[in-house]
Amino acid sequence: VSGSAIFEVLVHTAFAERILIPTKDVLRYNEYVSRKVDEALLNELNTTLVSTTFIAGHHITLADLVLFGLLVDEIALWDTAQKVKFVSLTRWFVHLQNLPGLREFLERSDRNLIVPLTLADVQAHEVKGKKKGK
Repeated sequence: VSGSAIFEVLVHTAFAERILIPTKDVLRYNEYVSRKVDEALLNELNTTLVSTTFIAGHHITLADLVLFGLLVDEIALWDTAQKVKFVSLTRWFVHLQNLPGLREFLERSDRNLIVPLTLADVQAHEVKGKKKGK
């Protein structure tokens, strides 16, 4: 399934659920979508999501759905170290992938789903980091 097919489903879901983009976030959303997915973008999104549930605040918008479609193939393959490094982005991704409709679509299209972090994952990663620092 191509990224454009995912995008079409996301847009359809957004309109069906009346998920709108607040005007002030349209430019920011366009900037994210046009950028190459790299460490800087992931850091920026992770920082944005530290204090919010969704990209534009505490309510889902089309920006979340489009960014999810942009990032799904990369984030779904992250190992524990990457999930811990981008913990807020990981939380956001897990939340979105479990929304009704989106999860069913991902399963039907044989997309990888990200496995949520557990406290044990984070603690084990912290212990490994401390051992490396010695």
